Amino acid sequence: MTRTGAILRGALVVAIAVLSFVVTATVFDWRTIVGCVLVGFVTLRAYVDQSLGDAAKTQDDEALKAGEDAVDTARSRAPGGPQGGFALIPGISLTPSQKAAKQAQVVAYAKSQIGKGEVPKYSNWGPYVQKILAFVGIGEPASWCMAFVVDCFQASTYLVVNGLTLIIKTASCQQQADHARASGLLVAASDAIAQGLRPGWVMLMWESALNRYAHCGIVIDVDPAAKTFDTCEGNTNDDGGREGYAVMTHTRRIGDTDGAHAKYAFIRTS
Repeated sequence: MTRTGAILRGALVVAIAVLSFVVTATVFDWRTIVGCVLVGFVTLRAYVDQSLGDAAKTQDDEALKAGEDAVDTARSRAPGGPQGGFALIPGISLTPSQKAAKQAQVVAYAKSQIGKGEVPKYSNWGPYVQKILAFVGIGEPASWCMAFVVDCFQASTYLVVNGLTLIIKTASCQQQADHARASGLLVAASDAIAQGLRPGWVMLMWESALNRYAHCGIVIDVDPAAKTFDTCEGNTNDDGGREGYAVMTHTRRIGDTDGAHAKYAFIRTS
């Protein structure tokens, strides 16, 4: 109850007390009347104090509920959103087994997107492509292989873990590589097997003609003996090109080169 409400109810009590006073004035002597007035005043004061106390408690409860709602809202708007069982707010800790479960979730989601792509082909556009490009801030046709990778991690709520951003929201393979390097997550192809290349890592593909990383995908399987790995890639074609039209899988060799440069590097996500 608000202060105004308490006072209004108190005024009603006073009115009743005054009416009682008028009635009793014709029956009792002045001592009885004074006693009635004093009792009425004390009762009124206790009533108002109780009402204001209830109001304060209600306000405190409402404030607590609002605070809890604010926390829930912050979690739901954190990178990755509320899906997947872990609210990815910097500082939340995942155990190695939980990280492995998240990587498996990334792989499963990537596979579930196979066949989706551009409409029409080679347009870098269409409902699916438009949606994933929009998430990384692009509202026009553009290369979308990295947008596909970001979408896989976003859908699996695995963009950020233990205070570290694994994958940034960008459509640029080179920007993602630069972030990984600065974060200590970029792994050279020559070190990949030794560092535990596994499904759920991100493959980056070098393009010598552009002198930068220009294609990417999700690692979905690794054969250390054969030194090969399988990927799920967006914006590719049957030949494994970087300018295709759909989400497809490919098998690639870890040691391949593009000119004098290693063809692949990886972003460690474990």
